[in-house]
Amino acid sequence: FARRSLPVNGALVIAGNEFLADYARRLHANVVVVPTVIDTDRYRPSPFQGTNGAPVVIGWTGSHSSRPHLMPAIPMLQQVQQRFGNRVSFRIISDRKLSVPDLHIENRRWNSATEPEDLADIDIGIMPLPDNDWSRGKCGFKGLQYMGMAKAVVLQDIGVNRSIVQHGTNGFLATTPEQWMDSLGRLIEDADLRRRQGLAARETVVERYSVAAWRDRYLQLFNELIEQRTT
Repeated sequence: FARRSLPVNGALVIAGNEFLADYARRLHANVVVVPTVIDTDRYRPSPFQGTNGAPVVIGWTGSHSSRPHLMPAIPMLQQVQQRFGNRVSFRIISDRKLSVPDLHIENRRWNSATEPEDLADIDIGIMPLPDNDWSRGKCGFKGLQYMGMAKAVVLQDIGVNRSIVQHGTNGFLATTPEQWMDSLGRLIEDADLRRRQGLAARETVVERYSVAAWRDRYLQLFNELIEQRTT
């Protein structure tokens, strides 16, 4: 945001969450919160794999710029690998490969055209984040992608994630390594829990964080601005 105040008449600030909106209100009176949304026609559930004998795949997607958010979680993920062995594997979808000792990682190069397909056969999506204002300003897009595809999720217990996830119902929130281990362990061991939480996650996104759910509100806001300009 600019440091100077913005003119109020005919102007509008749309913020993706309340943390950003609170900051914007210091500079501008007309601030509306509209959450980040995803296209739920593109990010759709795939057939549930259940207990098919294959490893449970824990997935993370993000660019190299967000890689530092993942790295502090690596020791915890190594413990998960040590505990479950070949019952679990990891998929990293990014613009740079990641190689970590004692982690069974499948790297897939990020491509906007194929991201839904690359996420389609993960079982659990993760979103670790540091405890800082940058994380509080994030709008949960990574988590919404997983959830829109009916994946079980474990997200960092910070910021807008607390609004998106109802802990234990449509996903898990975690802060400490012990909480992460517990949540991932429960999901790895219980395919039906993954299925139930994934379905609840999909419902949450369709109802509250989808393009379709917010389309009319966006049109309303833009039409109000146009009317202000023409009157």
